[in-house]
Amino acid sequence: MKNQFDLLKTTRNNIYTSVKDIAFEQINYIPTPYNNSIGWQVGHVVVTQQLLHYKLSNNTIIIEEELVENLKKGSSGKYILTQKQWQYILEHLVQLPILLEKDYNNTLFTTFETYSTSYGFTLQNIEDAIAFNNLHEAMHLGTINAMKKLIPVFS
Repeated sequence: MKNQFDLLKTTRNNIYTSVKDIAFEQINYIPTPYNNSIGWQVGHVVVTQQLLHYKLSNNTIIIEEELVENLKKGSSGKYILTQKQWQYILEHLVQLPILLEKDYNNTLFTTFETYSTSYGFTLQNIEDAIAFNNLHEAMHLGTINAMKKLIPVFS
């Protein structure tokens, strides 16, 4: 499992590096042909990780409920993040993988609710969820990098 945690931390660091220097005015911009923004993409990976790992194992998630509702799978993608929410997301982007590994090593994940993903893969346990989440986040990193090329410079 150590490799899975290292992969998650690496992907999160790559996401952070990709977005850290984007002007806040660009975070909520939705480029054509997408139906969401870079802010939504980054927030979505933070929210999804909490739902897949903590909620499906009957543990408490620590992400603000407003963000969960507006950034989870199936949300519109048009949610406008405030600067405070964006900073919150960036902080949790880097911190949550460290907490996940600690919680996993402390055997917090003793139960798991089977979940069929829209990808066509069924998660049977926390290990499946961690591996699948890594795939999910890598896909979003690719989308974020593609979107960056389409965002205009605001003055």
